[in-house]
Amino acid sequence: MQATARLEEWMRRTQLKMNLKQKLIGSFAVVLLFMGILGLTDMVRMKNMKQDMTEIAQNWMVGTQLIQEFSYLTEHFAKDLVGVNNQKDASVKLELTRDIQATISKGDKAINSYGNSLADEEDEKNYNMILEQWGNLKSNYLKYSKATDEIELIRLYDELTQSYNFVQTISRKMVAFNQQGADESVEKNAAAYRSSIISGISLLIVAILLSVAITWVIVRNITRPVIAASHVLVRMAEGDLTASELRFSNKDEIGVLVQAVNGMIRQMRDVMARMQESSSAVASSSEQLYASSEQNSEASQHVAVDIQTIATEAETQRINALECARAMDEITIGVQRIAETTSDVSDLSVHASEQARKGQADVQHVTMSMNALSSAVTQANQTILQLAEHSQNIGKVSQMIGEIATQTNLLALNAAIEAARAGEAGKGFAVVAEEVRKLATQTGESVGAIRGVVTNIQKDTQEAVKAMDAGLVEVQKGLQSVDRTELSFQAIVRSADEVASKIQETAAAAQQMAASSQQVAATVTNMEHVAKITSELSQSVAGATEEQLASSQEVTSSSQMLASIAQDLQDVINTYKMH
Repeated sequence: MQATARLEEWMRRTQLKMNLKQKLIGSFAVVLLFMGILGLTDMVRMKNMKQDMTEIAQNWMVGTQLIQEFSYLTEHFAKDLVGVNNQKDASVKLELTRDIQATISKGDKAINSYGNSLADEEDEKNYNMILEQWGNLKSNYLKYSKATDEIELIRLYDELTQSYNFVQTISRKMVAFNQQGADESVEKNAAAYRSSIISGISLLIVAILLSVAITWVIVRNITRPVIAASHVLVRMAEGDLTASELRFSNKDEIGVLVQAVNGMIRQMRDVMARMQESSSAVASSSEQLYASSEQNSEASQHVAVDIQTIATEAETQRINALECARAMDEITIGVQRIAETTSDVSDLSVHASEQARKGQADVQHVTMSMNALSSAVTQANQTILQLAEHSQNIGKVSQMIGEIATQTNLLALNAAIEAARAGEAGKGFAVVAEEVRKLATQTGESVGAIRGVVTNIQKDTQEAVKAMDAGLVEVQKGLQSVDRTELSFQAIVRSADEVASKIQETAAAAQQMAASSQQVAATVTNMEHVAKITSELSQSVAGATEEQLASSQEVTSSSQMLASIAQDLQDVINTYKMH
């Protein structure tokens, strides 16, 4: 906790000179630095592990492979030597001798290659011993291959056996040495890997903890002023202006926000204080004005009520009479227009009925034409089907002709062969057979062309049949539509006749209404003239009184509204706490 506190204090002092962007970039830079250190450490350890693996692959594994190969070659050498010693056949002995020479050459190559990668003094000592015994083995074999005395051969064979056993013993020892070295290198590499894992995890934990600490300090340095400012703003929104100013010394964007909140608090307090003083003065003046205007309004109200009643009643009577006269005039005009329009509509309905009958007749003609078209399309479709059958027959005939041409060609070929056998006597017959064969070939080619034409005709015929079928379907649909249209025209004719009859009855009634409305309009005009005279006399008396009353009411209303506004403003100001 003390370390975290010291870190927070150091970062607070450092961050006072940094803006928000620099703080965030700095925190990310520190995290990236630790991640880079962790990655570099892992790379160094991986390099060491690679070197250990290279040593295992290039030294210990290669040495083991070479010494095992050398041990196998010595065993092969001993096997061939036993064969030479026991074999009586000279050719087999010669083959075994050659094999021994090749084995010695491979053994020299293997043991010399092993000498290029000696690990330490012990490995060098074993190498020198096996190299010495290998030399003895080769020299004894050379003597053995040249000796002729039986006793000498037995002695040399025993020495060869002893040298072979010694070489095998040292080979096994060297194999065990290389395997032990490889195992030690593997264990060393495993230990290095475990150490790398432990140290990597430790560095990673340290980096995570340090990153968390830095992030916590930065977030706390940012959120504390923001939370404090939000609390102050919430209190101001609730009407509490008694909050103390914020005390933060940040030099970044958060500091600018804190200073702006402090300035807003001071400005709001000043504005609300001045508004409170002004609202109090307005409320006092509006109350005095309202009292004076209320007294004047009451005095004018009593005088205006009676006069206004008379004027209102007279004006209402005049307006009603005027509206009634206008309405009667409009009714008279409307009835006349209805009579005229009804007469015109009657003529138009008769004309429409005649046009509907003509349309019905036209539809019947269209129906006949569509039926004829349907019959023609059906007949054309049948004709095209017949054409398709004829084209198929033509195809069969052309196929038959092609087969005949093929047989003729074969017969002409047979005839030419027979003419050739006949020699000089069959030359004329050969010429005729050749001409017949050419004619059969041309016939076959023509038949092929005819087949192509017939095939195209069949394709076109099939497409025409499909098109005619589609056209026949559309014609059937058209016939159905024409039938429905004919039924619709029949209904239209019936409806038009009924409408014409009703319109004629309406025209007669409209003419009677026009005559009656003219008489009523004359009576209403006389009533409107009397009401107008009465209204003018009442208005001249009530004019002055209404003007005075209106002025008083406006003053009263304005003063009352001003008092209400002042009270509302005072209530709003009182919602804020400033002390």
